[in-house]
Amino acid sequence: MRADYAPYGRQLQQLHERCTGPEKGISHRAGICPILYADVLVGPNMPSLTYLIPFASLADRQEAWDAFAGDQDWIKLRHESLPTD
Repeated sequence: MRADYAPYGRQLQQLHERCTGPEKGISHRAGICPILYADVLVGPNMPSLTYLIPFASLADRQEAWDAFAGDQDWIKLRHESLPTD
């Protein structure tokens, strides 16, 4: 399970758009295939987008996240999606 925190509601919508848009192909290429997305709107560090990602082992999980983090398309997308204000 992973959670991306958004300091305000508009950023939560942007997370949804990124995760289901350009980030989806990058994550699938790295072996990260979420099976559930959920908004968490109550509690500390909210709102957040939480998603469930199955892996066969911790080693597979680490390999997938390492591939994702080093993907040049992800690095570019992350840089472009950083807030400017």
